[in-house]
Amino acid sequence: MARWQAAWGIDIGTTALKAMKIRREGDKVFLEALEHIEHRRFLHEPDVDRKEVVRESLARFLEVHPLHGQAVYIAASGATSFARFVKLPPVEPKKIPEIVRFEAIQQIPFPLDQVNWDYHPFRSPDSPDVEIGIFAIKTDLVTQLLADFRNLGITVHGVQVAPLAVYNAMMYEGIGTGKGTVVIDIGADHSDLIVMDQGRLWLRNINLGGNAFTESLVKTLRMPFKKAESLKRSAATNKYARHIFQAMRPTFADIVAEIQRSIGYYNSSHRESQLEQIIGMGNPFRLANLQKYLQQYLGMPVQRLEGFNKLEAESKLAAALSDQLLGMPVAYGLALQAIGLGVINTNLLPLEIARQMLWRNKYPWFAATAALFVLGTAAAATRYFIDSSSFQSSVNPDQNPQIPLDNQTISDALDWKNEYNSLTDTYQINNNTIRDYLNKNELKSVWPQIISTIFSSLPQASPPPNGQDPSTWKLVIQSMQSSYEASLVDPAASGSNSGQTPAPQQNSYFAQMQAAQTQSGFLITITGYTSYQNALEILQNFYTKLQEAAPQNASQNSKTALPFYITVPVDALENTLITELNVGGGANGGASNDIGFKPWGSGTLGPFSDVFVPDFLPPPATQPSGNLPQQNQGPAQPVTSITGVIDPDTKQPLSPDATAFKIVLLVYLRNH
Repeated sequence: MARWQAAWGIDIGTTALKAMKIRREGDKVFLEALEHIEHRRFLHEPDVDRKEVVRESLARFLEVHPLHGQAVYIAASGATSFARFVKLPPVEPKKIPEIVRFEAIQQIPFPLDQVNWDYHPFRSPDSPDVEIGIFAIKTDLVTQLLADFRNLGITVHGVQVAPLAVYNAMMYEGIGTGKGTVVIDIGADHSDLIVMDQGRLWLRNINLGGNAFTESLVKTLRMPFKKAESLKRSAATNKYARHIFQAMRPTFADIVAEIQRSIGYYNSSHRESQLEQIIGMGNPFRLANLQKYLQQYLGMPVQRLEGFNKLEAESKLAAALSDQLLGMPVAYGLALQAIGLGVINTNLLPLEIARQMLWRNKYPWFAATAALFVLGTAAAATRYFIDSSSFQSSVNPDQNPQIPLDNQTISDALDWKNEYNSLTDTYQINNNTIRDYLNKNELKSVWPQIISTIFSSLPQASPPPNGQDPSTWKLVIQSMQSSYEASLVDPAASGSNSGQTPAPQQNSYFAQMQAAQTQSGFLITITGYTSYQNALEILQNFYTKLQEAAPQNASQNSKTALPFYITVPVDALENTLITELNVGGGANGGASNDIGFKPWGSGTLGPFSDVFVPDFLPPPATQPSGNLPQQNQGPAQPVTSITGVIDPDTKQPLSPDATAFKIVLLVYLRNH
């Protein structure tokens, strides 16, 4: 719902102040005022007093359009703002703010108390995923921007990033919404590149603008900046147009290169994207050859912004808008957001200012409420006095013999209620115990299916991937331990991180969310080994097949759906080369009383040495008595097997590539 029926959008650029006032009437929007005021001096000039120049331009604007009591939205430059886009998996809407704050801390390169930030969710109708746009600007920059207006008594109601204002204007007008579109807004000192693709938004700032063309003329033609700027603006009608455009050609090439680099990066990170056209805006697009040059070297149709078809205006204002159209999309988008027609409604206004404005708007309501309260209190007091006198006469036991009988009835009812509550509590405890026993009995048919799923997921149970030798595509399971958990929690979410070869990484925040979403199931620990060099690939194939065989998102109504699903949590896999065992005469040489795996990041034995060591130890050897003479052993030979450590599966010595592993599975029971 719109807060205002009419509002101003004001964009203070490097060279001029641009402002539009629009009014909303039903489904129509009318242009009420438009201003384009050039600064006395450009703000990028080295010795310019920026505050004074902006104050002068605002003062000239206020002489024509006093803003007291009117809604005002202003733009923050895209070059001073920060934007990041993060994809979230499907989550409940109420959890999105918490997730976004976590992501903001990770993505914004400043502490949150030093920035003003907001976010907007983007949803595609063809995907359940949510993409979040996080937008921020340093607080001191917003304070400086607001000070320009506050010093002249102007109340600002909203601060929006300039490229987002352009996006709001394009979306309202329906420009570029039917196909993948790149909007290029070339300003004086920088350009904003805005990708609009299938409901998705992507932004990039390019540090090249109209002044770069002017600087090319200054450098090539050796003239002052202001004269070069005037020459640039009149280039299309100048008799030396060919020489002027030739002097600006290096800047044309630089802008094309930056746009190509930006589009290439976007396409590489969004493979499904189909960008089909470019829409140009900003006063540099008045250069006659710019549109043609971009189209030739970017390989896409390039159109210059032609008008705002949904904005109605009387003839004089319409003519002024047509003349200044290329520089007005930011001001238009700001005003649209203020009257409630913006797609993105983020607001970077400091929170304390927004609160002050909210309370100021509520002051008249507080006064009216206080007056009504006083009147209501007086009426209630009068009524109370009358009712109290009547009640006292009716509750006096001496005057009403029914009162003792009523009190006894109430006492009996309270006794019955307490007895009922006691029986209800006992029933609930017994009922829960019975249900627990019945649930465990139901699981007797589940275990065979769990065992079958595990063994059918072993690498040797199906043909190996292309390029893998079937004889080396095998795991040996040494042990399998399980425990039933009424509330099964991902161990990785609680901070466990002892493994050396983690499973595919997940965002730490979502690991914490998984811990909160618990249900009953089995915690299964599998230990074993593989004798082959490609151990990690074999293990990854194993736990991937486990999750594919019992997926979480399988339809429960399907006849083939299992009554459980399997997940492999973060850091579920631990593995080590068995050559790291200090056992008799092997790769490490010599027997050792400290038999076991090398520590997982500590000075203790491995976490599951008691499982592996008995299987890999050779029979006790008999040492000959007496001292034998030392013999020259010659140069060290490469290790081809682990002496004295045998493979229980083949009864042959293990190769140096043999790897022991331990993997933890979470088997969640459906409907439990």
